[in-house]
Amino acid sequence: TGLGLPISRKIINEHKGTLSVNSEEGKGSIFSIKLPEIKSDISKKEVTSEEEISFPHWIRKRNILIVDDDTSDIDVISSYFEMNEQLHHSVTCGNEAIGFIQNNSVDLVLLDIKMKDMDGYETLKEIKKIKEVPIVAISGFIPEYDSEKMIETGFSALITKPVDFNILNKTLYDIFDRRKNR
Repeated sequence: TGLGLPISRKIINEHKGTLSVNSEEGKGSIFSIKLPEIKSDISKKEVTSEEEISFPHWIRKRNILIVDDDTSDIDVISSYFEMNEQLHHSVTCGNEAIGFIQNNSVDLVLLDIKMKDMDGYETLKEIKKIKEVPIVAISGFIPEYDSEKMIETGFSALITKPVDFNILNKTLYDIFDRRKNR
């Protein structure tokens, strides 16, 4: 479709990285990506991706709502969930998330922090007025936000973009396992 390169460039630019190409006619092209190192001080809730975690069957039955104004991020997470037969829905703004939660059963929300209509903090506050549901912050802009504030505000965990699926799996497992054992 010709969309891969523009989508890649957009994601890389949002992460303050660079994309370059070296091309020779008849030989092909080499694409190079450079991204800055992202550091987070959310060690209390942070998990590592050292071991591969798969979706337990009982998690697949849980309905997860993805809220992100970047449809390419939604597509990546949705594709992964579909591959793992995970029940999920997606919306592109805080107001849509609130409407969806008012009218549907949701077991967990993956919520982007930086959105146009209503940021993740405001969306979280509005969702918590409707239903007590675990909400996981997803952001590629962690240095701009106080991770301690995220947890204090009511987020259950934080996942950085680009999403590492082992970390996503571990986060979902930990959250749903805690709720299952209540």
